[in-house]
Amino acid sequence: MVLLILLVCLSSFGVGASEIQIKREILALWDSTETDNGNYVETPTHMYLEPILNHYGLKVTYVDVGKAFPLKLNSQKYLKKFRGIISWFSNDRLKDPKSYQAWLVKASQAKVPFLFLGYFGFLLKDEKNEFPKSFINKALNKFDIEYGGSFYNNPLLFQLSYQVPKSYLEFERGLENEVREVRVIKGLGKNSKAWLKIKISQEGESSWPVLENKKAFYVQAGYELFTNPQTYQVKWRVDPFKMVQKVFGAPSFPVPDITTLCGRRMLYVHIDGDGFINQSRVDNKSFSGDIVLEKIIKKYKVPTTASIIVSEINPNYLGNAGSVRSIRSLFSLPYVEPASHTFSHPLSWEMEPSLNEKKIYLSKDEVKKHRGPIIAYKIKDYILDYNKEITGAMEYIYSSLTDRSDEEKVVLWSGSCMPPEKALKITEKAGYLNMNGGDGRLDATYDSYAGLSPLMRTVGPYTQVYTSFANENIYTNLWTGPYGGFKDVVESFKRTESPIRMRPMNIYYHFYSGERKPSVDALEKIYDYATSQKISPVFASDYIKIVHGWRDSEIIKMSDNHFKFKSYNKLRTFRVDGSSVYPDYRRSKNIIGHNIHEGSLYVHLGGKAEADLYLTKKKVEANYIESCNGFVERVDRDRIEGYSRVPFQASIVKSGQKVSIESKVIGKFSILKKGVTK
Repeated sequence: MVLLILLVCLSSFGVGASEIQIKREILALWDSTETDNGNYVETPTHMYLEPILNHYGLKVTYVDVGKAFPLKLNSQKYLKKFRGIISWFSNDRLKDPKSYQAWLVKASQAKVPFLFLGYFGFLLKDEKNEFPKSFINKALNKFDIEYGGSFYNNPLLFQLSYQVPKSYLEFERGLENEVREVRVIKGLGKNSKAWLKIKISQEGESSWPVLENKKAFYVQAGYELFTNPQTYQVKWRVDPFKMVQKVFGAPSFPVPDITTLCGRRMLYVHIDGDGFINQSRVDNKSFSGDIVLEKIIKKYKVPTTASIIVSEINPNYLGNAGSVRSIRSLFSLPYVEPASHTFSHPLSWEMEPSLNEKKIYLSKDEVKKHRGPIIAYKIKDYILDYNKEITGAMEYIYSSLTDRSDEEKVVLWSGSCMPPEKALKITEKAGYLNMNGGDGRLDATYDSYAGLSPLMRTVGPYTQVYTSFANENIYTNLWTGPYGGFKDVVESFKRTESPIRMRPMNIYYHFYSGERKPSVDALEKIYDYATSQKISPVFASDYIKIVHGWRDSEIIKMSDNHFKFKSYNKLRTFRVDGSSVYPDYRRSKNIIGHNIHEGSLYVHLGGKAEADLYLTKKKVEANYIESCNGFVERVDRDRIEGYSRVPFQASIVKSGQKVSIESKVIGKFSILKKGVTK
């Protein structure tokens, strides 16, 4: 999966071969001294921009320049493997600014597009003193940017002049009457263009706080985001979609897409095991988990990945015979995928938690004196053991709670959802899939695309897949109320469907939602909405593997209208934005159908390991699958074969007419392409 939107610019960067493997990796520079925990997940690049990059098929590699300067950055070969470079610092006080300045000069020779956001990072030689302008501009001039040296913070002197449509600069939050300060920066040469010019009256100076050219794109601190000083919620000022398009190319070629399966938006449901054995106030006698089982899971029969915390269910700890019976009943359902939410539910996955994590999970009195891991379910004499939390928990589930032998086994992380590399290594070595963390939302409260999360977090060579949306714990103020607040996730579903389909639908909650009637009512409203849509329901394991396919996909440009896809694994959708094109089915291979949503072409792939897509502007005359709700492995003249997590349905186009076909079974299907003509 490669960002083909980049092809517009490829000729500018020395690519001339007839077959081009598209670069889709972005190098993100960050300063670990700017974060509380020294982790890149706290950077604005990861939190706010990476979701936009992911939408366009771009994945991000993070390199810390805040401590010793990484020697690998001096390699031109290393830099040239990236589609682009991003820096987004929160100040101008890098530990080694001279090395960074010298590196910028060298990096310009790689001719890789550079996105400068926020602060440059290397302007200050100590707490109070800047380097000379000549030192600063020796680096910035290489990117056709000129540093003027002046700084103004009297907004009464500012005269704003928009050089692009105002929406490019006021995407989610206005600028007028909110510009407080500006540093004098300008573009150099005829190829530099200001998006915004600010004239400083009475001073005879002006600045371009947002500018673009062929080498770089620059957005000054305060012009990229607005941060609410009370809630700390952020909104985009600059349009991040337009910005990414400008610096990395226009989105007019196939992009790997994780939102859609066979033309329909995906839905996956996963449940964290917390609170299964809580007494429910709905009837004052049942387990909360049993209320969820009877009133939600059995009612809607949606594919569900349901997890348990072993120490809560196992009779040797907090469970009893009744909890075991309930879980065995749950795991016996064909539309339920068993999963683990660990053994003891670690809140922090660190052996010695950070001060920030202690403040989150401990009382004020405990913060100073606490030593060692923080675990939710206190087990006598137990010390955090990654093997017991991961492989031990999974072995108990499959030896004591189910007779199934599922092909995929899923770990849903607990607490901070920040497992260290050692824990991820154990998970991958055991062959388990893993997910949780992220908790994105886009609704009335978090009214910004900045509230969405990226697709994943990488730790060393390992990948942690994030959830698509936040769970009810967040919507209920950490389960303090309002207990029906989770219903607001529907707004996030709607606003990530139109005008841009950004995420699949993901109903993510805990078993303690069965504890109260308002929370059960909220679940019913969410399920009612989700199941009323035209969807492809999948297990969480399917979604995780689709994200892995997004990560690994290769896209090769064979010619202007021919692209080859490889290594996409379970991902089955590629998207073409903003173009009136269709698949040429006569020449394409392993392309089984398409449809159009919000102006984007969604192309459906079959089950083969590789695919060839030829695009044409001519209207389609071939027979094809318009949409379906499963994984189609093979299509021939008369038959469709594959598998689905619900009874299979498809809308196919035959001789220009739509025909509906369906199967009554769950799982593998092989059905004739006959049906009812609409």
